Amino acid sequence: MSKTISTIIEITESHVKLLQAKSIRGKRAVIACDVRALNNFTDDEIIRNLNAFIVSRNIGTDDITFVIPRKFAILKQMKLPSHNDLEIKKMIGLQLVSQLPYSVEDVIYDYQIVEKDASGYARAVVYVIHKEISDRYLNILDKVGLKPHKLTISSLGILGWVTYQSEVHKSNINCPLIVLDIDLAHSEVCFINNRQLLFSRNVDWGTQDLKEDNGIDLLGQIEMSLEAYNKENMGPAIKRVLIVSGMAEAADLRVKIEQELKLPCDIIHSVDNIYLQKGVNTSFLKSNPSLSFAVGIGQALLITKATVNLIPREIFDSEKNKKQTKKIVQITGLFLLSLFVLVSSQILEIYQKNNYLKSIETRIDDLAPKLKMAKQRIQFVNFFNDTFKNKILIADIIAELIDITPEDVSYRSLYLDDKGVFTLQGYAKKSSSVNDLQSKMLKSPIFKEVNLQFATKRMTYNIEVSDFKIVAQIAKKE
Repeated sequence: MSKTISTIIEITESHVKLLQAKSIRGKRAVIACDVRALNNFTDDEIIRNLNAFIVSRNIGTDDITFVIPRKFAILKQMKLPSHNDLEIKKMIGLQLVSQLPYSVEDVIYDYQIVEKDASGYARAVVYVIHKEISDRYLNILDKVGLKPHKLTISSLGILGWVTYQSEVHKSNINCPLIVLDIDLAHSEVCFINNRQLLFSRNVDWGTQDLKEDNGIDLLGQIEMSLEAYNKENMGPAIKRVLIVSGMAEAADLRVKIEQELKLPCDIIHSVDNIYLQKGVNTSFLKSNPSLSFAVGIGQALLITKATVNLIPREIFDSEKNKKQTKKIVQITGLFLLSLFVLVSSQILEIYQKNNYLKSIETRIDDLAPKLKMAKQRIQFVNFFNDTFKNKILIADIIAELIDITPEDVSYRSLYLDDKGVFTLQGYAKKSSSVNDLQSKMLKSPIFKEVNLQFATKRMTYNIEVSDFKIVAQIAKKE
């Protein structure tokens, strides 16, 4: 079992929170937790508090997760007509073009497939943040010398916390449920089923409001969230509500939920039932019940394999290349060292000292050009990857399709083979739209030899659509 210490950093509008965990005797255990208040939520204030953490805590560089607040993210649930992971990924990219308030090039997104049904459809939850958000937090972490291996969303920490409670302690929350995680200045409403996050919302009411209005506003927000969940048919009917809070006032909110929503409701403190390393002091959490540590605990003790990482791709690739280069250099060094020892032992048995020294020098000279060649090959591979990993041809094709596709046409699959033959299949509500699409493709500089192989009418969910297949040749650029 790995002895690596996982460090989770969560920044809310009111606090900077740090939680660390590692494996002890086969179990994930919390080994440290800390919290520092924020007054103005400025970058300088956050940096000062992070520096204080670094001075007082052993923060390594191997496993750092930074949690982005749910309020800064967009969460979309999509139902897509495919079970193929590659097709689903492409469909999500195309769908986001029309579902985001800004350009896809300005965002970072990742997704989780939460269901594949018998009818051939898959349900996916897509997580989106604007690059300005990731740039801000990555810049803050860079200034304190921290490089996270993962940027994720607070809702997934709550999912991890619920999964841990359900799996390790066999609690009665193994059903479709609403989780209300109440922190000082905000709350998060999460809809969870079968260890999957189906939907979540950030609510600008927290424990400070719970004291004042006795939970009336929070109850209203839960009702609004449940109405949206049911209206969009995001998952099965909710069976329970779980309040994550240490506040006494939460008991009044539980009564209101059971009366108004007609659902059983439980209350649990975020640090209850958690495996702690001996000597870890959580008394300050118990004495300050207005704070919740469910997000950090859930990320640290996460037992689901699915992860969402919103680190920009160019940073991820850069770090990956650095690690690969370092590994190659280490292997080369070990190889050279092993070779040196082997040659030395053989020469000591055969030659006298003078011949032995000359032989070593000769071997080093022989290996020098090979090492140089290895470095040149590494440089070539990196250059090749940088040059060809994002070919402009694919971007041109997708951009052209977005521009010429009629509104009622949806694509089921897009395929480009190594001979430049481009095949697209889909369906349209009007058969005329298929002809319109073919006509526009014929006029497009991107495509040539456009052939409609078939256009067949069929019934889908009591709606008549035209199922079609078009094959075209990709035109070569001048």
